[in-house]
Amino acid sequence: MLVQKFKRLRKCVLSRRHGDNDDDRQSSFGGSDCSAESSISLDTITENFGESDNAVDLLATITRLQDQIIGLQAKCERLERELSDTKENNELLEFQLLENNENMKHEFEESLAKKEGIDKVVETDMWIPEEQCDLSNQIPTTLTFDQICDLKRDLLDLRKLAYLDDFQRSIAHRAQLFIESLENQMLEAEAKNNLQMKNYEAKEAEREKLINDLQAQIEESYSKQKKKKENAAKIIEIENAKEALSNRLTAIEQEKECLLRRMAEIEHERDELIKYKGQMHSQNEKLHKQMEQIQNEKVTLMKMVTDAEVKQQTDRLSQLRREKATVEQENAKLLEDLNEIVKLRRQLAEFETKLEDRSKIENDFAQLREYSQQLEKQFSTQSHLIDALKEKIIQHKKFTDFLSAATDDGEHSCEDIEEKLEHFCESQQDEGNRESTNLLRRLIRWLSNSSEALASLDERHDLSDDEIEAARRKQIIKNTRG
Repeated sequence: MLVQKFKRLRKCVLSRRHGDNDDDRQSSFGGSDCSAESSISLDTITENFGESDNAVDLLATITRLQDQIIGLQAKCERLERELSDTKENNELLEFQLLENNENMKHEFEESLAKKEGIDKVVETDMWIPEEQCDLSNQIPTTLTFDQICDLKRDLLDLRKLAYLDDFQRSIAHRAQLFIESLENQMLEAEAKNNLQMKNYEAKEAEREKLINDLQAQIEESYSKQKKKKENAAKIIEIENAKEALSNRLTAIEQEKECLLRRMAEIEHERDELIKYKGQMHSQNEKLHKQMEQIQNEKVTLMKMVTDAEVKQQTDRLSQLRREKATVEQENAKLLEDLNEIVKLRRQLAEFETKLEDRSKIENDFAQLREYSQQLEKQFSTQSHLIDALKEKIIQHKKFTDFLSAATDDGEHSCEDIEEKLEHFCESQQDEGNRESTNLLRRLIRWLSNSSEALASLDERHDLSDDEIEAARRKQIIKNTRG
């Protein structure tokens, strides 16, 4: 898989290299007609494109690294085979050790049997059956290090027995030497395996590092190719921008003369707009003064009426303020629209002098005329809103004057005041004034009924407090329903 990946990478680098050479030729050919500044920038970009010549060196490095990786893979396979062979040899040595142990025990038993036969001088050629010699069930298949040490110690003790002959002692000595030889071989094999594993791990780390370096070089090559294409696209954009700027420069020079002629007219129109703005500011100040007067009158009225009327009048005052703020915003918008009309008229005059297409000029003029008519309609709507606001302020002032006149005269009864409020309500056309007048009528009616109820309760002072409270609640419920 790794070899296939490197082959595909090599093909990709070669194809990109050929495509980049064509792009270099096109960019050098297209940049010959640019100005001095653009030619300097193109030379810088061409120097950056020269870095792509390192692709050949990179390809050679990739090939060399590919060969090294293949060699490392072969070496890894060889080390794995050697490791498996070493494991098999270790198992074989363990098997031989067990086999030798069994042989030594068998020989030892034979020597003991011969020794007993010699001592007793009976049955010297007697052998035990083969079934009795089979001790495989009693001997473990594998021995630990402690068991091997015990076995060596038993062999040493066996050599020291006095009743053994020289042949038997030589057999025990050879078995001990064979065990020591097997131990040395196992230690050497283990040390060799450890060394091979360390070498394998070091080579594996070196191979991973080499692969990472190769991937970094490949990514760097891709980034250079991407940067090269981006620079080529930038060159095309610079050429297009240069052509557009040259066309724009000629158009600006032509428009500059027309703009200079219109400067005086713009100054005159600006002075007129400043005067109109001053008039609007004076009107706003008058409205502020009227609002302050209305607020002062409302403060005096709030001291004489109940909390409900105070809340309603406060809401109406906040509504008037919001309407006033809306009018001011619309006036500012109207000024902006007037400025826009002046600009549009100026542009219309410029288009009439500059453009030759009469049909387009007529369409633009019709659109501008329609837009100016819409702005005039908006201006008339704003003036109607201002008149309506003034009428609301006048009605509110009449209402406050009526309330102050009705409350200043203390000789009138509640019925007279209620009757006056009814006539005043019928004469009003605004729904808000009617609602406030009806609220005052209900309040005065409730006050009159409450006073009558309290007077009747004072006459019947012999009633208990609970009865007085119940009667008061009934009277309040009755007045509320009425």
